[in-house]
Amino acid sequence: MAQMKMTLGKAVYGENQGGESELVAFQWPTGQESVTHGGILAVLTDSVGGMASEREAARLALRQVLRDFAEVARSKSVPAALAYAVEGANHVVCTLARDNKEAGAVGVSLVMARVSGKELYWCSVGDARLYCLRHGELIQLTRDHTVARHLRLKVLQGALSLADIKGKPDRNALTSYLGMDPVPEVDANLRPFTLSDGDRLLLCSNGVHSVLDEERMAATLPTSDAQAAAKELVALAGSRLRDETDAIQTAVIGFPSPQRRAKFKGYSYSGLRKLHSQAVKSMHRIAGRMPRPIAGKGMSGISLAVAGLLIVTIVFVAVFLFLFLKEPSRQETACRDSLPATTSSQGDSTPTHQLQYRDLPLRRP
Repeated sequence: MAQMKMTLGKAVYGENQGGESELVAFQWPTGQESVTHGGILAVLTDSVGGMASEREAARLALRQVLRDFAEVARSKSVPAALAYAVEGANHVVCTLARDNKEAGAVGVSLVMARVSGKELYWCSVGDARLYCLRHGELIQLTRDHTVARHLRLKVLQGALSLADIKGKPDRNALTSYLGMDPVPEVDANLRPFTLSDGDRLLLCSNGVHSVLDEERMAATLPTSDAQAAAKELVALAGSRLRDETDAIQTAVIGFPSPQRRAKFKGYSYSGLRKLHSQAVKSMHRIAGRMPRPIAGKGMSGISLAVAGLLIVTIVFVAVFLFLFLKEPSRQETACRDSLPATTSSQGDSTPTHQLQYRDLPLRRP
């Protein structure tokens, strides 16, 4: 399996106050087995209500996910391993809630992204999200488990009008999260999403995507350094923080675009520009040395130099367009197109790449 170079970054608002950096983590295997079972797992958890017990549950859920996924990564398929990790994390959250006599009152959102070679799998519960930035377009890969989404589905089905759902106070309430027994909905892809050079993946909590629009996030993500992009997004969201209990955390995985080189006598793009600059200087020197013509007899030296300069420029532009701006072949024209359209068990007939985990036997033996 072809491996892709990647850069990693993560940030949590106020992470130096209270160990909140434990809400975001990367995990990858070592050794030769990484070629077959390798890649990287990115995990982000978010407390639903901001209570101290929920923040502790979010930290415990993240640790459990890392342990459980590593335990079964070699023996199960990636979707099954992610599902196994979700169940383990949910068990930990539910146990903590029962021990604190808060059963049903502790909630955690979770999003995971597994990258191996050029294949991406994800799994999410709640309203933590995974985005893909490709060719300047930011696409949400995961599906929120909120009342608002179910209301929009009813509008599309004609059961409700926009006026009926406008201003509903509970529209942002979650319909699925860790802490429910069992978890009613888990969003995931069962077939791999194919990544491309230049893609950027963003995992973020509700505290980020609720205050920053997709245009702003898309403008920030292309920052050359993944860590810098993660920190900048957290800083932007933190400056617009609406509720002090909101958690703000991000994880960024970047896949650098390969440096394009012209296959033209070994010259790179910078080499061709230098060649063009030298040609222009030579034409100016020739124009300065050529004698002026007798009136009515032929072109002047300046005219000849200008004509030569135009020819050199046209050739340079043609080579540049052919070698550097030629549109690369793509397996997908946009992030949404890499997986077939499906219909979920919730009756959502909107074309989407997401499949519900309930389509697989996921209960532990």
